Amino acid sequence: IQASLRAQIFTPKDKLAEWFETYAKALELNVWTKTNLTSSTWDEGERRWTLTVKRQCNGLDETRT
Repeated sequence: IQASLRAQIFTPKDKLAEWFETYAKALELNVWTKTNLTSSTWDEGERRWTLTVKRQCNGLDETRT
């Protein structure tokens, strides 16, 4: 494909957002918005990640494994 045509191929943001929403609903995923990852550590012995997230909606810090 010519360079000028490659630059014009994209998925509009609204279409992509709709796809993400449909995907999350279809898989019954729990999606948190307005959430920041504050730390992450990998335990090689346990082969497990530990993540600390802060949810802006209610100010709670939660640790998820």
